[in-house]
Amino acid sequence: QILLSDGVVAAVDVETTPLGQHRLRDVPDPVGVHQVGIETFRPLKVIDPALSTLPNPGSALIGRHDEVAQLRQLLEAASMVTITGAGGCGKTRLAVEVAFQELPGRTGGCYFADLSAVSEGSELAAAVATAVRLEIGGSDSLTQVVDHLAGRDALLVLDNCEHILDECADFAERLLARSSSTAILATTRQRLDVAGEQVVAVGPLGQGGTEGPAVELFLERAAAASPGFTCNGDDRAVVADICAHLDGMPLSIELAAARIAVLTPQEILDRMEDRFRLLSGGRGRHRRRTLQATLDWSYDLLDDDEQHFFRRCGVFVGSFDLPAAVAVSGLDDYEAMDLLESLLAKSL
Repeated sequence: QILLSDGVVAAVDVETTPLGQHRLRDVPDPVGVHQVGIETFRPLKVIDPALSTLPNPGSALIGRHDEVAQLRQLLEAASMVTITGAGGCGKTRLAVEVAFQELPGRTGGCYFADLSAVSEGSELAAAVATAVRLEIGGSDSLTQVVDHLAGRDALLVLDNCEHILDECADFAERLLARSSSTAILATTRQRLDVAGEQVVAVGPLGQGGTEGPAVELFLERAAAASPGFTCNGDDRAVVADICAHLDGMPLSIELAAARIAVLTPQEILDRMEDRFRLLSGGRGRHRRRTLQATLDWSYDLLDDDEQHFFRRCGVFVGSFDLPAAVAVSGLDDYEAMDLLESLLAKSL
C-alpha cells in the first residue's frame, strides 16, 4: 500500500483513492491521505481524533526546542510537570506543542483543559470533564473525572491554573494518587506544590541579534499580518531593537508584529515609549489580548500587601537588590524578603 499526502497528489499524475483526513505521528495538523490505486487494505494505523482535545496551534513553535525536549524528558519520569513563567511568555503554546508530540505515544490520549474562563474552583471538575469528553452527573463530579482518567496512559494539560491554584493542586493529588500512568502538564504563574512536581521556568525568547528566535517570531507574525512584508538587513536590526525593548516576550512581540499592517519597523520602534497603547491588540476580535490585560490579570491575583509592595518596586527600571526594596517600601528586611520571595514565586 502506497500512501500520498495532498501535496504529493497535486504534484503527480497517478490514480489515487482518497482516504480522508488523519492525524499522523509527529504532525500536529490533520493530513489528507490518499492511496495509490483502488485496492482494498486494512484500516490505517493513525491517531484516533477522539483521543485528543488539543487546540490547533495554528503556526510553528519558534525558539523553544530545548524546553520541549526537557519537558518531554521529565514526563517520562514524572507524572506532574508544571510550566511557570510571567504572563505572555508562551507557556500555553509550549504546553500544546509538548502534548502534540506526546500524542502518538499516549494510548489514552492527550487532553487540554483551558481554565482561564473558570471563575471558581467548584467549576474545575466540569472544565476537565469537558476536556476529556466525559459526561458527568451527580454530586461528586471530581471523583467521576478521577475515575475516568485513572489507569489510562493519558496526558492532561491544565492551562492557566494560577487563579484556582489550590483546587488544581487538590485535583492533581487525587488523580496521581490513583494513577501511575496518567500525567499532568500544568501551566501557571506559580507552582502547584504537589508532591513529586517537576517545575520548568520559562523565560523570554533568546535575543541572538538579528538571527535570533525573537526576531524570527516577529518576522513570521509580521508576514501573517501583512503578506507583502519583506525585511532587509537594516530592517532586521530595527526588529532586533524592538524585540530587545520588549524583553523577548512572545506576546509583546506578536502584538508589535501585528502593527506591521500599518507601520514600518522603524515607526514601531519610535513608539516604544507608549507601548501599552501600541500593543493594544488593535480593533479586531483579539483586542482584549493585550499587554495591559495580561499584566492586570497577574496583578489582580496578588493580595493587598503584595500589590502595595509591587507598586513601590515599580520605580526600578532594571534589577534591584533587597536593601533597595526596603528603602522604597518602608518595610524591614524580613518583611521585604518575604514579599520579594512571594512575587518571584508568582512570576512577578
